[in-house]
Amino acid sequence: MKKANLFALALSLLIISPGIIWAQRTEPQIFITWSTKVYVPSDFPGKAFPSAMSPIAASVFVVDNGKVADLSRQIIYWYLDDELISNSVGVQSVRFIAKDVIAGIQSLRVQFPNYKNDILIKTVEIPIVSPEAVIELPLKDNNFSSQRLDMKGKPFFFNVPIASRLTFLWSVNGQKASSTKNQDELNINFGSEPALGSIFNVDLIIRNVQNIQEFARKNLVLTFKK
Repeated sequence: MKKANLFALALSLLIISPGIIWAQRTEPQIFITWSTKVYVPSDFPGKAFPSAMSPIAASVFVVDNGKVADLSRQIIYWYLDDELISNSVGVQSVRFIAKDVIAGIQSLRVQFPNYKNDILIKTVEIPIVSPEAVIELPLKDNNFSSQRLDMKGKPFFFNVPIASRLTFLWSVNGQKASSTKNQDELNINFGSEPALGSIFNVDLIIRNVQNIQEFARKNLVLTFKK
């Protein structure tokens, strides 16, 4: 009886073992990474997004059974918004220019037509954003009570390598304001205390020196309160 039970157990293990092995196998996974060369402040913790006409670089790799697969003999098709941009053997990286739009999405697709007799496809969406201007001013609800205001302009997502390729134009209540030796900073010294409830409209325009069509604007309405 015991022998029969042992035989039945061994037989059942033989039957279910292939199933166990198959369950441990995972489908190949495609990973696409991309980056762009636009200006963002050095302390910006997020991802830099392309704006109109920004250069973009993308790469792909495949993880198969926990290992990075060798793609050197694989033909790899790259599509940008369904338009073929590359179809060569072993080409895992491509470069292209973001479309000339104020904002939108570009679809990047990678296709392996014959990976271990199967077709692998992966698509990622790349957001195209507009350049942004930010006025850094540590105030609560844009209310202030001091006779001096110090603020800093910060550009994001411009097609320049360094901030010196940008111009910062400040104005206060419609009047052009003189910045300090650092054009991205504005210091306002009222001299005497403003009248309670006085409103100051601070406007900043950041523009690409080499492309005047590329600019961003930020406006703050500040109120003097005690």
